[in-house]
Amino acid sequence: PYDISIEITGDIQTVTVVDFDGCVAIAEFPILNITDVNKEEVIIFPNPTSGNLYIHVTDTDSQIKTLQLFSTTGQIISDFWKADHVLDLSSINDGMYILHISLDNGSFVYKRVLVLR
Repeated sequence: PYDISIEITGDIQTVTVVDFDGCVAIAEFPILNITDVNKEEVIIFPNPTSGNLYIHVTDTDSQIKTLQLFSTTGQIISDFWKADHVLDLSSINDGMYILHISLDNGSFVYKRVLVLR
C-alpha cells in the first residue's frame, strides 16, 4: 500500500513515501563521509553495478574474511560469511551502500557501492 522512492543528490539521500490515500512524507538524510582504510588493498568493480559486484584483493597474502553490506543509515542489508569474490546484488534496491570488507590479516576496508538499474 506504500510507494517508496529514494533519490540521492550529492551527499543527501531523500526518501519519499506515499500511502494509499495519497499522503506524502519526505525525509532527508546526510550520507556519511566514509574514508577508505587501506583502500588500495581491495578493488571492487563495476561500480555502479546492476548485478554482480566483483572484489579483487591486491595483497596476495590477504584473503577476505567477512563482507557486510550496509545502507547509508547503518542498517545491515546482507552478511556474507564466506570469502566470496563475486556478490550478487541483483535483488538489492537501487541506492548507495557501504561494503565493509574484513581481511584475515586484521585490516578492513570500506567501499561505497552504487546499485543502479
